[in-house]
Amino acid sequence: MPPLRHLDRFLLVLSTLAVALAAGFFYAYACSVLYGLAQLDDRAAIAAMQAINATVRNPVFAFAFFGALAFPAALLALRLARARFGRPEIWLAAAVALYGLAGFALTFLASVPLNQWLATVPLDGAADLAAARARYFGPWDAWNWARTAATGAAALCLALVWFEDGRQMA
Repeated sequence: MPPLRHLDRFLLVLSTLAVALAAGFFYAYACSVLYGLAQLDDRAAIAAMQAINATVRNPVFAFAFFGALAFPAALLALRLARARFGRPEIWLAAAVALYGLAGFALTFLASVPLNQWLATVPLDGAADLAAARARYFGPWDAWNWARTAATGAAALCLALVWFEDGRQMA
């Protein structure tokens, strides 16, 4: 197998892993974390989300969150540089677009500003915690479902890259 083919496969493996982990991360929030926080009173729910937001930026998270954009984009660039543009590359471009625009960009345009605002909510009784909770959790949940769906769709696109690559090798 030529060296570029090894790099191609390696980047496809990393792309698939990172996108699947990112999709799972967003999905876990949607179907468990937010349901768990809904069981708490306003102060506890806000304190818990503040703690989560303060610790989520770590190397383990970074691999999936940034890798889900970087690895597929690098793979697409490699394939385009080799003058490849068929069905696998169309699915790969779709994965990059879905995650880049909806998973990655929505995080910075919607989730992060909400998280930064929530970090300023005092828990000492100086704020209306019920109003703060309503202002944060409803929009945050809606945006999270959007990035969950888009990132899941990006994972599906990468599965189709594997499928189409396999068809071309057969």
